[in-house]
Order: sequence, then structure tokens, then C-alpha cells
Amino acid sequence: MPPDDQQSFGAAIGQLADNLEGLREFVEVIQHVLDGRKQEALKANARDLGPLLLVFDALGHPDVSVTEEQRDAIESEFGGVRVAGRGAPAEVLIQPTNRAA
Repeated sequence: MPPDDQQSFGAAIGQLADNLEGLREFVEVIQHVLDGRKQEALKANARDLGPLLLVFDALGHPDVSVTEEQRDAIESEFGGVRVAGRGAPAEVLIQPTNRAA
């Protein structure tokens, strides 16, 4: 490689490294804001996420544990959602209901 090409390549790599460092700093600064917004969204939509919670529990997700009482309440609330089985493959049945949203 001619010396000019090596210098151009070195400059480009240096610029890329600087850009990546800037991006890391940006993500670090806004991470707590994004985490807070994620928690707000989860709380605001908690009721609607019930069936998904049942699916994760049925598949044995390590961060999700649903009691029989909670499962019954969610299934009753949604009137057409049933999760059969434990672990993979669990079967999720979603049936139509007349209940208004």
C-alpha cells in the first residue's frame, strides 16, 4: 500500500473508533431515561400483556413465574386465552370472544 493510502486508512479507522466511543457515551447517558420509559410503557400496558405473560411462563422463561391464581385471573379477564402444557412446546389457544375491549 502506498504511504498516502495507509494514512487515509489509518485516519478512517481512527475516525471510526472515535465515532464508536461517542456512541457508547451517548447510550450510557440516555440508558436510564430509556429504562424509565420502558417501565412506564410496561405499567401502562400491563393488562394487555397478560396473555404474553402466560406464554412466557408456559415456555419456562426464567424471569417469569405465574401462580395458578394469576393464571386463572388472566384467562378469565381475556375470556378466550388458554395456555396448555409446560415447557417447549406449550400450546397457546386464542379463541374469539364477545367481550368488548
